[in-house]
Amino acid sequence: MRKILLILVITMAISGMIYAAGEGEGATGDVPVVTMFGGLHPAIESLDSPDNEFTLFMEDKFGVKIEWVTVPSDQRREKQNLIMAAGDYPAVFWMGDFTNEDQMRYGSQGVLQALNSLIDSNGPGVQAAFALKPYFKKEITTPDGNIYSLPAFEECYHCSVNQKLWINKPWLDTLGLDYPSTTAEYESTLLAFKNRDPNGNGKADEIPHSGATGTWMADPWYYLMTPFVYNDADRFVYINNNNQIDFAADTPEWREGIRYMARLFEQGLMDAQGFTQNMDAMRATMNGEEVVVGAYTAGHNRMFPRNEGLWQQYFANPPLEGPKGIRQAAYFPSGTRNGKFAITNKASDIVAQKAMEMASYAYTKEGTVMQIWGLPKDGENWRWANADEKGLNGRPAIYYGSPHAWDRTARLDAWNMEVMFWHFDLFNGWAGNQDTTVIEGYERFLVVESDKYIDLVPDKIVQQRVYMAPEVAQEYGQTKTDITDYVKQKTVLMITGQMDVETEWNDYVAGFEKFGVDKYVQMIDDAINS
Repeated sequence: MRKILLILVITMAISGMIYAAGEGEGATGDVPVVTMFGGLHPAIESLDSPDNEFTLFMEDKFGVKIEWVTVPSDQRREKQNLIMAAGDYPAVFWMGDFTNEDQMRYGSQGVLQALNSLIDSNGPGVQAAFALKPYFKKEITTPDGNIYSLPAFEECYHCSVNQKLWINKPWLDTLGLDYPSTTAEYESTLLAFKNRDPNGNGKADEIPHSGATGTWMADPWYYLMTPFVYNDADRFVYINNNNQIDFAADTPEWREGIRYMARLFEQGLMDAQGFTQNMDAMRATMNGEEVVVGAYTAGHNRMFPRNEGLWQQYFANPPLEGPKGIRQAAYFPSGTRNGKFAITNKASDIVAQKAMEMASYAYTKEGTVMQIWGLPKDGENWRWANADEKGLNGRPAIYYGSPHAWDRTARLDAWNMEVMFWHFDLFNGWAGNQDTTVIEGYERFLVVESDKYIDLVPDKIVQQRVYMAPEVAQEYGQTKTDITDYVKQKTVLMITGQMDVETEWNDYVAGFEKFGVDKYVQMIDDAINS
């Protein structure tokens, strides 16, 4: 009899452990146990309780016990796919990597829970985010009307107008020139850079215009196409004069842009190396003993000029006006990334509610700052701003985040998994040095330079994130890859004279037929308007 009782007790204990692992609750009295998938940042030693102080903070705040399923942050996509395929996934993903297609697939299968009702009942922070940024809710709602994941949301102000041209202001001053405002004036400026020795060394070593490939908005032709036709440098679609989605890279305006740049290239005004070199090669050119680059394209100033005293010479040139009066800045406003937070069908009702409460807190002002910098630690990581401090936009600051917080390793006071709502006002509310000539004021410098672009963005752009059924998404993804590779390759060949924009243009346009460019545009249109 005693043997039977012992077996019964062991069986009940095992059942309890299985329940706790499968349902995400049960081990510590009445405290729900939340099993969460998280990515371990290289600077963080552990996420586990009680070692990690931020985990303890969240456990105390929300009355839960967190059990982590931890993977290196750069491997989370691979590990996520493996555990989802095996069915061995936890109750909650705090740092997953769910594409729009993943959300639709796992949502329709019932693997990911719809979050709509949980947001309504337990997500005031998420509701506030929707009210502040109405486009945000639309971007994360799948065609079936459900929200299956919450992303990291980051509206980086200077990133939203990242197609910039950085020009050597001391060279302009030496030559008695103003910032060029039209494509014709820019051509004249580049000719002056080439022929009038602005670096004063008596050598014809000036590189008027350059860039690099494979890095953020640095391809030398992206910025120079936008004065002719809107160039998103990715899908190559825009809103035409009839308020419809249209393809840009086969238009007469695209051809005019190529003609303009081909003329610059033929005169030696565009650096041939800029079409093939990587970031390291461009940095080596810029940071040598002599200052030789007049202007370059890049998402931000210090991508290439790293030396102190050098980056301060380059300022953002405002968008150029094209020959037909087009003057616009490419715009990338969306802060929505792939889904990070999700609740699976292994979560009980109480675990789902608690998980949503944690995610909702992470979307608040305090929660977002905590997600980025960790616990305040008496201001060592971050603190609320003082009354006399100003933000990146020159207005009263909201908080100060230490730029050195992440210089430390083996941290146990943070998560850094970016379930957050870092919108424009909060991003710009970061207290920063107002002196834009020193590295401590660099973020402020980027805001000031971006102000030259923000008023020139189009009234309408093609929505950046769209949902497509998995079978459509697969076809779209392959078509997009084929089209973008074709556009980039042929455009560069025509700019650099390896193809003739006059005699080979029709063949270039005809080449789009094999990709089904009309269907490609229609897939985007259907995804947005269906």
